[in-house]
Amino acid sequence: MGKFREKLYRFMMGRYGTDILNKDILWLTIILVLVNLFIRSYILYIIIYALFFVTVFRMLSKKVVKRRAENAKYLIYRNKVVKFFTVQFNKIRYYKQYKYVTCKKCKAVIRVPRKKGTRNISCPGCGSPITVNIK
Repeated sequence: MGKFREKLYRFMMGRYGTDILNKDILWLTIILVLVNLFIRSYILYIIIYALFFVTVFRMLSKKVVKRRAENAKYLIYRNKVVKFFTVQFNKIRYYKQYKYVTCKKCKAVIRVPRKKGTRNISCPGCGSPITVNIK
């Protein structure tokens, strides 16, 4: 087993390996395989194989700079989506304790304690004053 591991290590030297984009593509592929168990679509088979080969290509690629740039672009988009769903989840989870207000200048979401009355707060991102009326 040691010789195989050493040969694999030598083969992967200088190659990109895996990253978050590859992991997310693999999860998407697994989900599509499970969906395809019930639908049985040839188009979905083609999409599954294409996603799998893209993942393998990215892992075995020696163009590390390009793969890192792709991953960086993906992470920017992914973080926006994750942040959006986290804010929505927290709005539902803490709707009795907090009110969520969006800054008009920088679009930051600010959490304000839900106490009756008018509150004057400043945005932590840009410092602009915000008036919040809680009923």
